[in-house]
Amino acid sequence: MNGLIKNGYATTTREETVEVEPATETRKAKTRTVKYHTLTESGLAYDPVAEAAAKAAEKEAAKAAKAAAKLAIAECLRFGITSISDLYYYPNATAEAVAESGIKANLALSSYRFIDQNEEFDFDTDEQCQELCKVVDKWHGYDNGRIKIDAGIHAEYTSNYKLWEGLVGFAAEKKLGFQLHLAETKSEADSCMDRTGLGPAELLSCHGIFNLPVTAVGCANLSED
Repeated sequence: MNGLIKNGYATTTREETVEVEPATETRKAKTRTVKYHTLTESGLAYDPVAEAAAKAAEKEAAKAAKAAAKLAIAECLRFGITSISDLYYYPNATAEAVAESGIKANLALSSYRFIDQNEEFDFDTDEQCQELCKVVDKWHGYDNGRIKIDAGIHAEYTSNYKLWEGLVGFAAEKKLGFQLHLAETKSEADSCMDRTGLGPAELLSCHGIFNLPVTAVGCANLSED
């Protein structure tokens, strides 16, 4: 067992020999060595084999997202739609599909944050925010502006003000738009009112989102205010 540092955590590594095929009269048993790492700060353990499998699954999911985007784009073009907005995961894969098809698009990463708002948040280290930065650097303004990247959140109830304000500051600096789902259901609007005394649009406005060019989807339960 030995110590190492991974992603800022102090860890210990344990190697274990695992039998994968039993011995026979003519052959020795087949074994392989598995390394287990324990994050000593959090007490969590992970298996590098599982970690590699997760990365492979993520790559396949991106391929599927690109294929789905290409199908949706083909349907749009078939019916004369030449400009789209998309708020979803895998924005890089979607941008590739848009680039190849010739359609115009505003693309946004559907960011979320189910973490207590009292916990620390740093835009410069948050995984989703850094993914957005990379997508903006690569695709915003592509082909004389045919592809534009927006900041975005999934919705008010799946995020919190630290993420909103971090994205608003970045979007203002980069001159980006902003996409979100807004007040799609009565329960969503009522829950926000119960928690904050404000409707979803009012609450988000307090944190600067509507100082940006906004594309809001849903909007079925907005108040007159």
